[in-house]
Amino acid sequence: MTVTLDRYNRFLTDAVVIEGAVDMDATTLDPRTIPLFVEVSEDETLHRDRTVKPQRYAASGIPFYWRVEPGEGEARAVVVHTYELVGATRTYTPTGVHRERLKVRRPFMVDIDLTDLRQAARGRRTSW
Repeated sequence: MTVTLDRYNRFLTDAVVIEGAVDMDATTLDPRTIPLFVEVSEDETLHRDRTVKPQRYAASGIPFYWRVEPGEGEARAVVVHTYELVGATRTYTPTGVHRERLKVRRPFMVDIDLTDLRQAARGRRTSW
């Protein structure tokens, strides 16, 4: 499914959290039902995921944005950057850079061992 942000922007994201019921026959989601967008960045999407998408998501009022990136080194590290919307300016403010563990309370309680993701990535074909 895509998310229709406005008349000119309809994005396909890697993961979203949706509040409320979803019409499974629909081809697009309303951004007002999405508290969290997650982008998993690779070499060819990194620039867009760092610049264009956060700007568009913030302008649409998406409360939280997370970006998952490959970390540095041969350990195939996973780094998660978390952001929260500042309503008055419709921009995101950074709330954390998570390398070993993603542990947050907002938008909901999450506690993920990122080293588990690193191990899983070793078995997949990916640019990480």
